[in-house]
Amino acid sequence: MTDRARIFLKLALATLLLLALAVPAWWALRPQPDRYDYAAAFETGAVEAGVPLQVDVTAFAGRPRAVVESLLGRPQGCEASMYGERCRYAREVEIVYVDGRADWMTVRYPYGRIALAPAALAAIGLSPVEPHQVGSFSLRWQAIGGLHDVELVGDESGVLYARIKAIHG
Repeated sequence: MTDRARIFLKLALATLLLLALAVPAWWALRPQPDRYDYAAAFETGAVEAGVPLQVDVTAFAGRPRAVVESLLGRPQGCEASMYGERCRYAREVEIVYVDGRADWMTVRYPYGRIALAPAALAAIGLSPVEPHQVGSFSLRWQAIGGLHDVELVGDESGVLYARIKAIHG
């Protein structure tokens, strides 16, 4: 084989190697249409057909842990707190058991979906009534639905969470 043939062979092999590497790289990095639905992912505004029930706190407020677990299922995790055991459940519910009963509860709302208004009480199983106290970013009721205290906390986008005290204030 002559020197000229060897050079041609090396050049041909180098070209094939370059193509073998370049084609898969181009295939992986080629521009593709963006099919992600950004409007659905960042949807804001209140729910159209009223406020959906997230969890009915009146069904387990002030009840023993066994009753709560029969309604919400097993807790995702529990830890000791200053006043009792604090447990986190599905559906964004956190409960502090004071004297063995579901007493202090926090229910997180889906961000930006429900306006900070009395109608937001429906998401936790309470009838909407005018609050006893209105703050810049909170609404508060006393002695509503058999509960000691209920507070909705939010911002201009809507309710962030509800704080409920069933027995002890």
